[in-house]
Amino acid sequence: MTKPVWPDDFDLKDVPDIEGRVTTFITMQMAVLKTFDKKRQEWVKDNLPPFYRMTYFFHDHAYRVAEDIRKTALHMGLSSLAAENLYRAMLPHDIGKSLLPLHIWDTIEKPENAIKMLRRSHTELGVGIIAEVLGNISHPFIDLMADIMMNHHEQMDGNGFLHKKGADISAPARLACIVESFDGYSISRHHFGDRDISVEGVLKRMREEKGAAIYDMDLFEAFADMKISEYKENRKEERGTIKMQAFKKLIAIAAPLPMANIDTDMIIPKQFLRSIKRTGFGINLFNDMRYDGQGEENPDFVLNKKPYRAAEILIAGDNFGCGSSREHAPWALLDFGIRCILATSYADIFYNNCFKNGILPVQLLQEEIDILMDRAQQFPSEPLCIDLEKQEVTAGNNIFAFEIEPFRKQCLLEGLDDIGLTLAKEKMIAAYEEKNRRNKSWLWS
Repeated sequence: MTKPVWPDDFDLKDVPDIEGRVTTFITMQMAVLKTFDKKRQEWVKDNLPPFYRMTYFFHDHAYRVAEDIRKTALHMGLSSLAAENLYRAMLPHDIGKSLLPLHIWDTIEKPENAIKMLRRSHTELGVGIIAEVLGNISHPFIDLMADIMMNHHEQMDGNGFLHKKGADISAPARLACIVESFDGYSISRHHFGDRDISVEGVLKRMREEKGAAIYDMDLFEAFADMKISEYKENRKEERGTIKMQAFKKLIAIAAPLPMANIDTDMIIPKQFLRSIKRTGFGINLFNDMRYDGQGEENPDFVLNKKPYRAAEILIAGDNFGCGSSREHAPWALLDFGIRCILATSYADIFYNNCFKNGILPVQLLQEEIDILMDRAQQFPSEPLCIDLEKQEVTAGNNIFAFEIEPFRKQCLLEGLDDIGLTLAKEKMIAAYEEKNRRNKSWLWS
């Protein structure tokens, strides 16, 4: 394959008139795409069951993939000019979708091949829009934009929409295919089932199930390295900036949720797991119970009622936190404001994750839970007291003792997660490393 050619030999700023027309074109077309997304929402509301929720918005998707192509270009060592040209050219890649029927985009079942092919015809329609609006302009940026738009669904083996093979697909279009695929696979949709949509899970699927038949693997590995580096940096930043809050005594409103087997997908549905930051999940806590099919609050759900909106304690049924092992579940509870859960039993992984995030999961007898549940319903404004040092739950004249492992108790009292425990031994680690440098200098050379 010939050496990739990247768009680093032209700058729209050198031709202000053309830049102005291109900027206006992209801005207007993105606005059209956003309006089309709103029409899709109305169509979904009128034609699909209430449980169906739109998760794939074309307007938002366009900005994500444009940013990903920019970051990959910079990660590969391309110039900032090339990265900016790729970003701007990628933004309008889906504008042709607005010319296709509403009903083909949102389906409960996996779409049939005929629907897939109709969807992918948006590439030609988009290029038609470019020709209609900007056809009298001759500039390499227009060619780049049309190239990405037309060819971002092509495959290296020639089995894409237009059956172009690898050597006939430009490097920008090959990279566009990769960032487009990643974002599409990262968005939870109804027909995905339990597919892993984490960063690592999506990259693994692209590499092992799709591979060189579809992607330029050199470009794919560059993109994957960028995404993993970004993931690790975000994780490092998150762990480094958010210190786990100590838990000693909590006096707060308790919300009764008399349900058994509340699983982690009920706590935070899988379509909201895209971020690995621990904040921002509270708004989607118990999403399918808190909101109706149109995203409006369900007035009958306990956390939508006063005073339970301000609850910091949750009283629940048996086997709380069962299902998948997602740590997003305690993140969502904590982000909403829940610091303590009272139940008769918990799923093991969820139970462990609570302690790592500063949530106290208290295990009580069924009769004790029944009393607390009744009091929370009869006296909603009456706070409960959770005293970790005494290991007691107090509600009115009722005092219930609970057990907790001493090590976990101490970590909560001091606000120490796994990182905090390690940093508590920072001086010992530094002393060991200094000794190691002296005794095994060859390791450090």
